[in-house]
Amino acid sequence: MDSIENILKVYEKRIYAFFLKNIKLPSVAEDLTQDVLIKLWIRRKNLGNIQNIDSFVFTIAKNHVIDHLRKAKSDQLYKEALVHQIKTQEPKALDNIIYKDYKNILDGLLNDLPPRQREIFQLSRIKGLSHDEIAEQLNISNKTVRNHLFEALKYLKTQINLDTMSLIGIIILNTA
Repeated sequence: MDSIENILKVYEKRIYAFFLKNIKLPSVAEDLTQDVLIKLWIRRKNLGNIQNIDSFVFTIAKNHVIDHLRKAKSDQLYKEALVHQIKTQEPKALDNIIYKDYKNILDGLLNDLPPRQREIFQLSRIKGLSHDEIAEQLNISNKTVRNHLFEALKYLKTQINLDTMSLIGIIILNTA
């Protein structure tokens, strides 16, 4: 039998061609070829006992193709499942975190308001009552409702930037 170096030289191009034909990607074919050559090198002491070296080498190569395709399919399914998970679950989780964060900011700022302003703000913006409904419920004038609401909004705007204000507006709309 030829030395292991000769066997590797003889089979290197043939194995590469086999992989290229089946995988269609030169870089992958090169990697798989190297894997098979390494396996042959590791088993070099037993190669002399093999009756049909050609069949042995290409059985290893065929098994490598099958393993590679199985792994590629599994990886693709995993990637697709991960992308699906991120698209469907993560935005909701992130939205919930942002929502809770801004809701805590809003709650803290509302607690700083005088009690009547807070009450009018909550009735107007959170419960969605009109100025007339609030005035009737609290037995105050419509103009007083507008003034308290104006002062509450003015205070909130001074405490937070416009981006935060628009997000809090979204929160208020979502809770209504």
